Amino acid sequence: MLCTSRLKNKWPQPWHPSNLIFSRCKVKVAWNKQSDSQYNPYGKYWLKLFFMGKFRMLCVSDHLPLDNNNRILLPLCENNKVLWLPLLVKGLLRIYALADEFEQFNTITCLTGWSCIETNCQ
Repeated sequence: MLCTSRLKNKWPQPWHPSNLIFSRCKVKVAWNKQSDSQYNPYGKYWLKLFFMGKFRMLCVSDHLPLDNNNRILLPLCENNKVLWLPLLVKGLLRIYALADEFEQFNTITCLTGWSCIETNCQ
């Protein structure tokens, strides 16, 4: 009990997919605080995704594809002003396009670096 009370508020915030997105804006944040997503006026963002054995930084723009009715083709959050979800999907689609087969692509592995093992539960 003593150890947990001494270390209270010293651990990083829980993992969230938006933590994988960085703008080129300079932000000063303590190591145990979650940084607020920064808007980049130039429209370039960097994603940290796991691909080909290590984490890599992938550059994506904030230009979102539209259909004929001017609706965004990527998933959005309830708050349409939040960009982290469509930016993350753009990065995942870019990595998926590089994979030779569908079985080689795993979303959980791209986000966390953890390797997934399939098991037959029958």
